[in-house]
Amino acid sequence: MILMKKEKRCIFCGNEFPKTKEHIISTGVIELTGDPRIQGIFGPYYENDHYEFKELPIKNFVFRACGSCNNDYSKLDGEAKNIIHKILQSKSLNHIDLNKLLTWFDKVRIGFRIALFQMKNQKERILNHFYVNFNIQAKDRLLLIYKNKKIENDFVVICANIPAFQYTPSCFAIKINNYGFINISEHYLISKKMGLPYAKDISYFNELYPHASTLIKGSKEANYPILEEIYDRDCSEIYQINLSNNERKNIPTFYNDPYVKSFFKDDTSELGNILYYKNEQIKKYPPSKSLEWKPEVEKDLSDKDFLKLLTMQTLKFQISLISRYPIKIYDSKTSKRMEERKKRALETNRRILTNIKYKM
Repeated sequence: MILMKKEKRCIFCGNEFPKTKEHIISTGVIELTGDPRIQGIFGPYYENDHYEFKELPIKNFVFRACGSCNNDYSKLDGEAKNIIHKILQSKSLNHIDLNKLLTWFDKVRIGFRIALFQMKNQKERILNHFYVNFNIQAKDRLLLIYKNKKIENDFVVICANIPAFQYTPSCFAIKINNYGFINISEHYLISKKMGLPYAKDISYFNELYPHASTLIKGSKEANYPILEEIYDRDCSEIYQINLSNNERKNIPTFYNDPYVKSFFKDDTSELGNILYYKNEQIKKYPPSKSLEWKPEVEKDLSDKDFLKLLTMQTLKFQISLISRYPIKIYDSKTSKRMEERKKRALETNRRILTNIKYKM
C-alpha cells in the first residue's frame, strides 16, 4: 500500500509521529574534513545547460526519527566516524569494523533516497519497504575505496540526487578529503561471480519488492572481476554476501554445499564473511586489525579529476545495475510507469556522462 497523507514518519522504520530528528550524515563524520561547519557538496545537478556540483547545508538533510531509531543509528554514526577517521589516518581495521562501515553506508544510501522523495514533495512514492530498517544488511554489499595523493578537505555526495538513484538506490559515492568510496548493494550482486547460487531473473510482487523467479546453482568458483562493468581498479575492494531473503529455506540443497557454507560463520548467519581482493585472489578479511583494506595504488590526480573519476564510475555502475534485469511486474499500469522512470534514469545518466570526461 502506498503511503498517502502521512507526512511525519520515521525515516528509519516508517512509524508515524516521530518526536526526534536524525542527520543522514552525522556532524561527527562531517568533522573529519577538519571543519564541522563545512557545506556539503552534492551533485551532479543540471544548471545553465551543463552539470555541476553545488554546495548545500548539511542541516538540510535532517529528518524525523523515532527516539529508539535515533539512538540506534546515532551509535552507528559514532562507530562509522571512528572507522572512517582510521581510514583517513591509514590505520588498521578488522572485519568487524568493515561490517559496521558497510552497514553505515546502507543507512546513508537508503536515507538519501527517502530524503530525495521528501525534498521533491513526492512522499506518496515512499512505499512501506523503502524505509531504512527494511534495507539494512538486506543485500549483497560492495565497497570500492580510492585514495588520491592530493588532499582537498571537503565532503561530497555523488549521484544520490538523480533519477537513477531515485529509481533504485543501489549505488552512490562519497568523497571525504582525499578518499573516495563507491558503495553498491543489490540482490545477488556478487553471488554469480563468487560461484554461489544467483538469480537468473527477477520479478516484482508485493509493492515492487524483488523476487528471484529462478535460482541457478552456481559454479562453486570465484571469477574476478566481481563486477560486470569496466572500472578503474586502482582501489581496494571489499565484498559481503547476504542471504537475508531466506534462500536457504527455499532451496536448501543449493546452500548446504560446503563451498557455499565457507562464505559464512555458521549455518544460521545471514551476513557472509568480509572478503577482499588482493594479489589476484579473493580472500577472507582477517579478524585481527590489518591494513589489508588500503588501496595499493594512490591516484595522482587533481581534485577535480578525482571527483570526475568517482562520478563517472558511479554513473556507469548505476546504468549497469538498472539494466541488469528486465522489469517483470504483474500490473500493467505500474509496469508502464516503472519503464518510463527506468528510461528517464538511463537517459539522464548517459547525458551526464557525455559532459564528464575521464580517461580510464
